Amino acid sequence: MTWHTVEGAKASLVGSYLVTGTDSDGKPYVGTHILDVSMAPSGALELDWDNGKQVGVGQVIGNVLAVACLIKGRTVILTMNIGPDGSLSGKWSRRTDRGWQGTETWART
Repeated sequence: MTWHTVEGAKASLVGSYLVTGTDSDGKPYVGTHILDVSMAPSGALELDWDNGKQVGVGQVIGNVLAVACLIKGRTVILTMNIGPDGSLSGKWSRRTDRGWQGTETWART
């Protein structure tokens, strides 16, 4: 993938998404969650869940969006596969959590 297509891929991810998923204990998320993705001046993607309750930074690597964020003092890493329809789905891991990885799916709003 060339730099130009990586930049194009990042720009195509800018927007709002409805988030569904499971926590690391396997229980589904409760309620509706919104994720806003924007482009940072650095060229990275900025991610903002539920009006700033959680924030992160992401980079596109091939057809995967790699995201790092911090929740309640614990580091979280998400690896989200970019679908041809613009949706994303993947797994996440949070430092110190017991249980298996959580999941998320992001659908454009």
